[in-house]
Amino acid sequence: MTTPATGGGAPAGPCCLQTTTGTTNSGGAFVSLTWADMSSDETSFAVERRVAGASTWSTIATLPAGSTSFGDNIVSQGWTYQYRVAAVNVLGRSYSGEVEITAGQ
Repeated sequence: MTTPATGGGAPAGPCCLQTTTGTTNSGGAFVSLTWADMSSDETSFAVERRVAGASTWSTIATLPAGSTSFGDNIVSQGWTYQYRVAAVNVLGRSYSGEVEITAGQ
């Protein structure tokens, strides 16, 4: 018997988180994130970032349900960051895998 994906708890976590990086015309760095929405019952997505090796994650954006991308231009060129994305509803949150990227390189 298959259990329905909705109504049972936290939403399914996003899949296939990927990052790309580059520099803007003014020389600043940016990181672009994309993922697959694997749930139909999230109310939002939380994008979290930390400097590689740090212990604490910071939520840098809360996006509406159904979102599958985010652009982060508050990064320092040459710094390495880790990202993860959580699908969120009133019953909890489920995370994507973590990815690491060096901004602007």
